[in-house]
Parts: sequence; structure tokens; C-alpha cells
Amino acid sequence: MIIKKLEAIRGCAALYVVVHHFIGYSVLKSQLPLLVRLPFRFGQEAVILFFLLSGFVIYLSAIRNNDKNFKKYFLKRFVRIYPVLLFTFLLSIIVALINHAPLDVNDFKTLAGNFLMLQDEANKPGYFVLPFLENRPLWSLGYEWWFYMMFYPLFFYVIRQPFIKINSIYIILLISASAWFTYLWYPNHISLVVSYFILWWCGVACADIYIKYKTFTLRNLKPVLISLLVMNCLTFIPIIAFYKNHLRLTQIMYPVVVFRHFAFAVIIILSGLAWWKLKLVKFDKLFSRFANLSPLSYAMYLTHFVFINLELTMLNPYVAIAVKLILTFAYAYMLEMKIQPVVTSWFFKKKQKTGVVNYKVS
Repeated sequence: MIIKKLEAIRGCAALYVVVHHFIGYSVLKSQLPLLVRLPFRFGQEAVILFFLLSGFVIYLSAIRNNDKNFKKYFLKRFVRIYPVLLFTFLLSIIVALINHAPLDVNDFKTLAGNFLMLQDEANKPGYFVLPFLENRPLWSLGYEWWFYMMFYPLFFYVIRQPFIKINSIYIILLISASAWFTYLWYPNHISLVVSYFILWWCGVACADIYIKYKTFTLRNLKPVLISLLVMNCLTFIPIIAFYKNHLRLTQIMYPVVVFRHFAFAVIIILSGLAWWKLKLVKFDKLFSRFANLSPLSYAMYLTHFVFINLELTMLNPYVAIAVKLILTFAYAYMLEMKIQPVVTSWFFKKKQKTGVVNYKVS
């Protein structure tokens, strides 16, 4: 039951991000009234929700499979992430050519950095490379991938060891807090990714709570909330420094944007707890229909901004928006429902022939 609800939330969040960007980067930004635009101004927060959902689902998968084979774990994640990503890169290049945008050596250096999942937006210092050809949503994938890679050794070789008595989230808090102080001392992308790991691990912790207790209470969520509140305090430090030095602060730039992310995670957890106490009243009525979008959510998220960048100056601006939306859903459907199953089937059937047992990619 809970997985179906999570799928509905993921589908809703993906659609929200699409709408957020279509409003913010089109004629709609100046034409729609503020009251219509205001509810769709929180695209960054939707990504934090994705992080929490991802940690929750990956933990459930790890518990279900109980597989300590890193190669198998890595291949499942690789085959789920990279085929759609590569087709997104291809789409970006095609759109750039249609737009008559010149491609140079730096673009292909950026492509290599994105392939290695080292991309981030320029609103935080210490980034290595920007998202390829201005496909802004790619920034979060550079975090998500490394969360997957960090999860495996920590979960199987540290957290699950019998001599570990402390709650796992406090171990991750120590790691993330240390990385944050390193980032404050020397801003760099690696430290920032590790400092964000606690956000993703909160999803892991919530999944562990659900498995153990089948419910959520303020008491059993206390370690999650304490960890997030500690990170809220730590990420507020540079805001104080900026304020004392009379430097300009904006909500989309460092350091405010980082604090926003951690603050919103607290809001998500507390709101979710309150709704859980109300037995998720009206949940199905509000969200169940979005479950149909969940299978397309990853491709929708990665590709929609590429279509936003597509120049269709020959069309009426509103017709152009409609065409771009249609292209977004059509391309996402093709990638997720047609190409991805073929790639997955081919890849793991090949592995099966070489002696590796076939398995489903989740």
C-alpha cells in the first residue's frame, strides 16, 4: 500500500517540477497572475521530496533483496539511470543544433563531467561542471547517483554490523556535518554532496521506522528531526556571516538555497506525520491519479527542460508551450515504456548467459 502511495507522490512531484519550469521559463511567467504562479514556485523543494522518496525506496529494496553483491547493486542502478540519461544528452545536442547554438570543446568537457555525475548549478560555490547544455534539472542527478554509491558500503558494511548500537542516522549526521564544515572551509562539490547525504538518508531512516513499527510517531521520528534540525543550524551559519558582512542574500543563491533545502525537509517530515495521524485523509482523492505518471517521472524530469529550451519562434507562444508539453510526455513515454524495457531486458539477458542471474531493475 505504501509503495503505491509513494509512486503517486513521485508522479505528482515530477509533474509539479515540469509545471514549475514551464511557468518560470516561458511567457506564462509574465502573463499568469501572481496567485496562479505562487503555488508553483517551489521546484527546489520538490527535488528534496525526491531525495526523501529515493532513500525510502532504496532502503526497502535493499532489505527485500538482502544482496551484498555490489556489482549487482551497481548494475541495477546504472541500467536504471544511464540509458535515459544518455538519450537526454542526445536530445540536448539535437535541440542545440535546431537552435543553431554552437557546440565547442567546453560543451563536450561538460558532457564528460555530467556523464561522471559531477554537475551542479552555479548558485552554489565550488561546483565542478554545470548541467550539460543548460538542462538545469540534471543538477540533482549529480547528488542522487552518489547517494546510491555511498548507501551501499555504509548500509552493508557499517550500519548492519552487530557492534553498531547507535541509530544509523546519527552516523550519517556526523558524516554530513563534517562534510559541511569542510565545505565552509573550502567550497567544493564533493563536500556539498556528502553534506546533503543526510537529507537522502532521512528517507532511509523513515523506511526503517516503517518496517519496524508499521507506523510513524513523533517519538520514533525524533532522531530524524534532531538530525535535520542540527543541519538546519549548521547551514544557517553562512547566512549569519553574509548578513554581518552586508552581502546580498537571495532565496535561490547560496547560502540561502542550501538552508531552504534542509528547512523544507523538516516541513515535509512534520507535515507527513500530521497527515499520517489523520490516517492520510483524502490522500487517494488528491494523489492517486498521479500514480499513472510515476513510470514516466524520471524521464519527464530529465527531458522537460530540454524541450523548454527548444526555440519554436514560428509558433504562437501558447501553442509553442502546448507543443513542448506534448513532446515532453511523448519522449518520456518512449524512453520509459519502449526503450528502457528493451535495454534492461537485453542487458540482463546477456548477463544471464554469462552466468549472472537475471533480475528486475527497481
